[in-house]
Amino acid sequence: FLGGPPAAAAGSPQSDDSAASSPRDLPAVSDMSRDELETSYVEMVHYAQQLQEREGQMASAFRTLRQKYVGLKAEVADLLWRRLRTPSVVLADVPPIRDDVVETRD
Repeated sequence: FLGGPPAAAAGSPQSDDSAASSPRDLPAVSDMSRDELETSYVEMVHYAQQLQEREGQMASAFRTLRQKYVGLKAEVADLLWRRLRTPSVVLADVPPIRDDVVETRD
């Protein structure tokens, strides 16, 4: 792709020279040799493969996060609607309230 995208996809920072170049500074396709065209084509194919791989990784990460979210959502619903409805189940080790104990500010 004549420079920019493949280097950016690889994660390496672009040099100031390539960042400063504009599309007008690049050679026209008709002015490129067969070897230059082939090299550019190979770079584009490699870049497209990297994008597809990254998309697959992101989709897999999304599925994992979604599964975790659904599991946590079910746990929270269970805690709120089943366990906390009967506090004795969750708070079994807490002693009963004593009427003879008085709370003071000190």
